[in-house]
Amino acid sequence: MARRVARRGAPSEVNVGVDEGLKYDSAINLDHVQTVAQERLVGLVGTLSAIKMQQVCRALGVATWCA
Repeated sequence: MARRVARRGAPSEVNVGVDEGLKYDSAINLDHVQTVAQERLVGLVGTLSAIKMQQVCRALGVATWCA
């Protein structure tokens, strides 16, 4: 996740912000996905609604050419 607003119209990014529990407007960039061991996760940053999660899934499909 990047602490910036997504590029206008970038199909592989999803805007997130206060509605998701974040302090700042940010963007989830699905062009650079990495796996992380669960033990390395130390706390909750925010949560995504079902609609926002659908946007993430669509953006991931675009980024991986599966859409």
